[in-house]
Amino acid sequence: MNVGVARERKEDETRVALTPAGARSLAAGGHQVLVEHDAGACAAFPDSSYAQVGARVVGRDELFRLSDMIIKVKAPLDEEIPLFRPGQLLFTYLHMDENAPPEYSRSLAATGCDAIAYEWVRAGGRYVLLTPMSELTGAVFARRAMEILMERKGVLGGAYLPAARPSRVLLIGGGTIAMNALNVFLRNCLEVVAFDKHPETFRERSLRYVPKRVLEEAGDRLQVVLSSEDQWEETQERIAACLFETDILFSAAVRRPTLPKSVCDYLVTREMLEQMPANGVVIESTACDRDLVETAVSSPKTRYVYQDAGQWHFNCDHVPAVVPVTATHLLTSATLPYIRELADQGFEAAVEASLPLAEAVMCTRGRLTHRYTCDKKGLEHTTLADALRLERLGTTP
Repeated sequence: MNVGVARERKEDETRVALTPAGARSLAAGGHQVLVEHDAGACAAFPDSSYAQVGARVVGRDELFRLSDMIIKVKAPLDEEIPLFRPGQLLFTYLHMDENAPPEYSRSLAATGCDAIAYEWVRAGGRYVLLTPMSELTGAVFARRAMEILMERKGVLGGAYLPAARPSRVLLIGGGTIAMNALNVFLRNCLEVVAFDKHPETFRERSLRYVPKRVLEEAGDRLQVVLSSEDQWEETQERIAACLFETDILFSAAVRRPTLPKSVCDYLVTREMLEQMPANGVVIESTACDRDLVETAVSSPKTRYVYQDAGQWHFNCDHVPAVVPVTATHLLTSATLPYIRELADQGFEAAVEASLPLAEAVMCTRGRLTHRYTCDKKGLEHTTLADALRLERLGTTP
């Protein structure tokens, strides 16, 4: 198979979907790797590093024309969608269930390409291609939050000096992003008030990412408070009460279908943020615009900070791009086995043999096949099996 590595065109995106070592591995399996000019430049992989392992460095048009499979990091931009053709395989993060409008999904499906989303590949009960970037997201956002607090408020943050009061973080969520942020905050001796659905198991679960020594030394600097969707008004009141003494609000929670906007418009309102001490920091790490946090709007800019409700907001929607070398190595270590599987078997055989890949197919044969995304966005859904069967019967959308 001809495997094409596209250069990322999203603003401030610095990662690359394949390292030279990965290209060498695919070449050893009999595949031809095509790399778009400067695809790896920002991640410290010049074109020459790919050429040295047998990959061909080409322009964008040639890459799309010759490649059977295109691998990327981020979803294609609107202007890139027409480059795809029927039967061409796309493997990348897509996040079509989030901020992307329904028309984006329809446009991608209409090309006839076979699109598989990294974020929906699930194995062993975990989203294995999402996890490494979620881990990094928590750590980088926490680091940036402390930097912004220092730059915009003039506060050191951590308890590095005997006479310096540690800053306080209000952390919402107990998933992968939240736990990795917690690790950074506790290592830097900040005070953390964590809101979680299961406070009784929070410390135990945090040990996956927070060293036991760090957790023990934190002691009373870590407080865990109940967050309940069933009693969201009480949760909101608890958050509001804490915000009076909060320097950093870090949201790492995702809205569940059980808490629709019609029931709870925002968990954190503009009015609540206005009660925080001025020039604090607001982080919305999930890149969900005006969802749980009223004032949070994501941006592709990795350094963009804006002020609203008297607080400084940083809501980059691809924050791992801040550290492209680290991010590329973590991501490609996870994706390469699946890239190899797709290259070795081809799309149809691979998804028939692999449930993790099959569950991550977003569209194929001109039809949208991911039920959760279709239901959330109000799109017509076709099962993967039906899409493949209809194609064999010669029925097109």
